[in-house]
Amino acid sequence: VKAFTAATLFEEETDATVDERRWMDPKARLQHCLNEFSALTGARLSKTFELLEEFGPAHERMYVVGCYINGALVASARGLSITDAQMGAALRALESLHRAPEEPEEPEEGEV
Repeated sequence: VKAFTAATLFEEETDATVDERRWMDPKARLQHCLNEFSALTGARLSKTFELLEEFGPAHERMYVVGCYINGALVASARGLSITDAQMGAALRALESLHRAPEEPEEPEEGEV
């Protein structure tokens, strides 16, 4: 598969593209990520999308969608269609899940 994609689809970054599943849309990648986590840990994770808001005139409607994992809002995004907003929310959820937890700052000398 890697040889085929390298020769026909992608000139560079083939390994990263295939290994990180960049060829999948964000919703499919998020589901894959949750499935892998569930397989490793035994924890069951489910994602849902909920329409949070819609505004604008009928011919230029804007939608805001939230991405929830096990009922907790993880990310939200807006788009000109519900599907676009879902894709954006899934992408933001992936970004937030892959972000390393921030380490607490250590106090400088003299601070308590």
